[in-house]
Amino acid sequence: MNDEFEKSLDFDDDPLNAMGVSRKSLVIFFLIDTSGSMKGTKMGELNTAMEELMPEIRRIGEADTDVKVAVLTFATHLAWMYPEPISIEEFEWSRLSPAGITNMGAAFEELAIRLSRNSFL
Repeated sequence: MNDEFEKSLDFDDDPLNAMGVSRKSLVIFFLIDTSGSMKGTKMGELNTAMEELMPEIRRIGEADTDVKVAVLTFATHLAWMYPEPISIEEFEWSRLSPAGITNMGAAFEELAIRLSRNSFL
């Protein structure tokens, strides 16, 4: 084999890094009911479930996937936990409290707007 050719090969390099393979991108949306109907154990269980879920989602991000999270809470009013999808590494769950009426229709309308090409995706 040609000595010059052998010197140019470096088998210790990761071939995917050498090719400049881009990471996959994933945005996970959560629509969360924070209305009065979630009082009691429902909201506590939801907060616990989200706290336990975040480390699992972070593991997805370790597999060459750029994971972002967007959380829309809805009751009488709508509120995004962050103004735009945030990297899972930076995301921190804020425990939620229930109050107000269930305004699910407005939540779906807001999500549809955000999923449109003219918004944050």
